[in-house]
Amino acid sequence: MPAKAKNSLLWFYGVVAFFILFALVPDHLMPFPAFTRRSQFIILILWYFISGREQARYVRQHFPNGYVKKKWGKPLFIGFGAMIAYLIYSAVVSLIYDKFGINS
Repeated sequence: MPAKAKNSLLWFYGVVAFFILFALVPDHLMPFPAFTRRSQFIILILWYFISGREQARYVRQHFPNGYVKKKWGKPLFIGFGAMIAYLIYSAVVSLIYDKFGINS
């Protein structure tokens, strides 16, 4: 299973990198503006068919009665912190673009 775990981690890093770059590139420089507006949904669909479906199948096969659920506090705290960090990052990039007159 280590290869599949590594694959999931690569998906995570790829999505994080995509959103960091997405915030850096002004809209008028995007090669496919319609794609970038729908990118979150497209990434979700790609992840499901490339990796997520196999994970769901594994859980159904190895935990037929369900699995022991863990508490949500820590993941929600980390997710909320990451969201705030991304909003701050996006605001800083916007301020820098505004300061230097880069149109977005």
